[in-house]
Amino acid sequence: MATTAAPALLEAAHQPLLERLLGSVSPGWEAVATAATAAALLLAWWALNRRATYDLDRVPGPWRRALPVVGNVLDCLRPDFHRVLAAWADEYGGVYRMKFLWRDTLVVTDPDALAVIMGRGEGALDKAAAAYAPINTMCEPHGQPNLLTSAADDNWKVVRKAVAASFAFQNIKKKFPMVLGRVNELITRVAAQGPDASIDVDQAALRVTLDVIGLAGFGHDYQSVKQDTPAYSHMLRVLPRCFTEVMLRLANPLRAVVPGLFKGGPKGGAAFREFQDQMRFLLNKIKDGEPSDDNTDIGAQIWRVLRDHPEISEDRMLSEIGILFVEGFETTGHTTSWTLFNIATHPEVQERIAAELDAQGLLHK
Repeated sequence: MATTAAPALLEAAHQPLLERLLGSVSPGWEAVATAATAAALLLAWWALNRRATYDLDRVPGPWRRALPVVGNVLDCLRPDFHRVLAAWADEYGGVYRMKFLWRDTLVVTDPDALAVIMGRGEGALDKAAAAYAPINTMCEPHGQPNLLTSAADDNWKVVRKAVAASFAFQNIKKKFPMVLGRVNELITRVAAQGPDASIDVDQAALRVTLDVIGLAGFGHDYQSVKQDTPAYSHMLRVLPRCFTEVMLRLANPLRAVVPGLFKGGPKGGAAFREFQDQMRFLLNKIKDGEPSDDNTDIGAQIWRVLRDHPEISEDRMLSEIGILFVEGFETTGHTTSWTLFNIATHPEVQERIAAELDAQGLLHK
């Protein structure tokens, strides 16, 4: 925008000087001066545009070997395409340039740069909606944005302010007995299998996580901890199918257009629809009754947004409910299991944690 406006700005700045100069020269020299001025402005415009292009060209990355139209996408058409992106980061650095189809794309992995770009205020950029389209489509059939994918517009601010109250310390603290009860239920079921049983701790952590999200956020019990073999339609199985489809669509945008041409495409679309049906169930449950004044659960806060802000559609709120499962399910479950793994493989850390819990009267004996 600045480069296209440069000629007009330069001309406006030099107009008084030109008038003074041209008023004191002959008509012949006036034509020469006018032509010289026009040439100078044209050169300035070219230099500004050349500089912007040159700066982008200085960014390293695989874009130099990109193919016409498809860009670098073919390199990413694999289930573990994140390894390709990570390898490029190792090769080119924390900020590199690639071609996503015909579009230039900057991939940022440097933590300092990421904090500026994804933060708020000067230097920050809103998210590119196109890059998050598969996540939006997973959460809501029409691809409505949400807290994770939306630009920081007025609707985003309203929803963020409402949901933030649910995560205040005093409100989270109220959920601790429920969390502890679900964890103890899991421990009891695991202990019943005996000391020689092999336990998938990651799967166990995911089960607790899903129950906590459902109960703490929406008062709905998925009873994940009780599941020996979850049904195909249970959220424990629906969510991983959806996440796989999201990643495949990020790597190959054509899956969303013609899913039948790709392996598992129809299955992924069906998983999206199943997930959306379950999110619609939660939304209808939220709309069924007015929450009490002291209820600050996520569902209650969403009810208040729908009441106080008619400009925000139910479709948008459906996407907001869905993104809470996207952001909270695997992230929390995997982090929990990874933490437990590291504690178990460092006995000295485990002993310090046990001593701290014992001092607070919280150690299970």
